[in-house]
Order: sequence, then C-alpha cells, then structure tokens
Amino acid sequence: MARITMTTSKNLGQSNVERHAFEVYSGSRPR
Repeated sequence: MARITMTTSKNLGQSNVERHAFEVYSGSRPR
C-alpha cells in the first residue's frame, strides 16, 4: 500500500503543478 500511496500523492502533486502552470499561462487570476 505504501507504494500505491506514494504514487497517488506524486500524481496529485503533479496535477496541482500542471493546473497552476496552466492558469498562469492562460492568464487566469491566482486564487
């Protein structure tokens, strides 16, 4: 389970970073 948890956390973190980058490049106002 540890491996699954680590992978899930890493994927979620990456998604957040990509979302933030998309908002910045698209010109959306930061939260």
